[in-house]
Amino acid sequence: MSRARFGFFIFLFALFLFTFFRAVFYFSYFDYFSELSAKEIFFAFFNGARFDISIFLTFLAIPMLFIMAPIKNINKKWVLVWTYLIVVMIFFFSAILLGDIVYFNYVKRHLSNELLLLIDDFDFLVDMIVFQYPYFIAIFAVVLFFIHKAVFKIVEKIDLQKRSVALFLLIFVLFVIGVRGGFSQKSINVIDGFSSSNAKQGNLTLNGAFTAYHYSRKSGKFEAKKYYSHEEISEILDAQNRPNPEFLYEKTAAKNIDKKNIIFVLMESWSAKYVDAIKNGGYGVTPNFDALAKEGRLFVNFYATGQRSIEGIQATLTSIPSFTGLPSIGRGLEVFNISKVADIANQNGYETIFVQSSKRRSFRIDAIAESMGFKHYYGMEDMPILLDYEDKSASKFGWDYESYMFLKDRLNELKEPFFAYLFTGTTHVPYAKLPKKFLKYEHEENGINGFLNTLYYSDWALGEFMKEAKKSSWYENSVFIFTADHTLGGESDNILKKFQIPLLIYIPNETGAVDKRVASHLDLMPTIVDFIGHSGHFSSYGNSLLKDDKTNALLCEANSIVLVKNEGFLRHSLSSVLESNLSNQDKELYEKELLA
Repeated sequence: MSRARFGFFIFLFALFLFTFFRAVFYFSYFDYFSELSAKEIFFAFFNGARFDISIFLTFLAIPMLFIMAPIKNINKKWVLVWTYLIVVMIFFFSAILLGDIVYFNYVKRHLSNELLLLIDDFDFLVDMIVFQYPYFIAIFAVVLFFIHKAVFKIVEKIDLQKRSVALFLLIFVLFVIGVRGGFSQKSINVIDGFSSSNAKQGNLTLNGAFTAYHYSRKSGKFEAKKYYSHEEISEILDAQNRPNPEFLYEKTAAKNIDKKNIIFVLMESWSAKYVDAIKNGGYGVTPNFDALAKEGRLFVNFYATGQRSIEGIQATLTSIPSFTGLPSIGRGLEVFNISKVADIANQNGYETIFVQSSKRRSFRIDAIAESMGFKHYYGMEDMPILLDYEDKSASKFGWDYESYMFLKDRLNELKEPFFAYLFTGTTHVPYAKLPKKFLKYEHEENGINGFLNTLYYSDWALGEFMKEAKKSSWYENSVFIFTADHTLGGESDNILKKFQIPLLIYIPNETGAVDKRVASHLDLMPTIVDFIGHSGHFSSYGNSLLKDDKTNALLCEANSIVLVKNEGFLRHSLSSVLESNLSNQDKELYEKELLA
């Protein structure tokens, strides 16, 4: 076998491997893809080969070309070195593709730049993969072992002296075309996977290695897009009787009121589906929240802006969504001249404190909290264990009860007014085994019963916090805001159910109400600013919920943006409509508004 033929063998093997994982992906989510026709499935596999070839040649082309280079007197060690590198990369691709299949279950999309964010929680990531999917790992290791043996047996049979300059040049040109994904002026990107305007076909076309690489490569880089002129934007907004401020900037009027303390709680994975006060599903795991909801303002059409915790944190602290191509919090966003709710609180004489139940460095939250302006920050390492847990380290993201009680103690020490931000974590998978009184269902470490048990515990912890808060001097002059970072995920591909979370604004001694306005994470920062009584300018993508403005929700997936209003929703790839439940006339109007 010549070195050129060996390179061609590697090419075919990599293509087969990616196609195999696409088939596994398809059958793993057969119900999700069941709406696709045979023709759409065929073209997803056929067109998907372009994305497969592009990503593996991006990393394998150079070592393959070095193996095939028309060099005289090349030795076997040269070929082995580059072959080793190729095998390592193939192992890496396989791990990414396998992880992507598992990840898709939670968010119904491929990997984006999560790999960069998970590096800071590598120990947790390894634990989760090894203990949740041991059989996958075992099979994966055995298969890769035999691949390794086969490849190096073939290397032994290569004729090192066969070479052809013309063939090498031809292969080089073909590789360049392969990396670019064809002959078009621009290389293919994630958005090209959705050229069919069918989101499910697009997800089958793409692969996790391609999306992870392209999103990570663009992380922190702004991709400017200009769709409409200022005059056109004004016409679109005027047609809907919407105010036309100077784009993002709002100005609040100074309020002659006593400054209220603000306690904001971001609850891990609290889906609206499991909160009986919203969906009345009969799960019975949120009795404290449900009781509190009768006395506060409960928003029943409220949505997370994204599908990951860090996106929820960014949206609630800055009112900036996680658009593809824009820098994200912890990775460049904080260096821009953006409005930060903790900074605004500081400017208005507030003490600011951030507490999270997980480790201080988890997802770089310690640095993020500091960059956002919080004066005090605490994590898992700072909290004493109060309950008698069977395994005190079982909850990888910390214990909610300890977090609530720790926050309560810190608030008792702070000077009023204060703005407190708590991020809980016990309801994160894997679900920790809890004391028996919280085991409402037969416990599962990774299943829905495990989530419901931890949700029951988390709700109890919330109730205990409110009982203790009522004993504090600061309680009567406080605003409590409870919402979630994102939904549990993986249970529905319905665009609204996939993002719907609870929001409760509770003010002691005020009358409760149900609010049916559509709203999202992006509206919380301007709402808090209104509670603070800030009188200056600030930037925001959302609207204060203390005003009667017409509201909407802007939701972000890695490959699309969704605009939700009371009338319906529109999902867009920034090139074409992917999904909508609007009439054609409304669809056109909403598309213009979204791209404005």
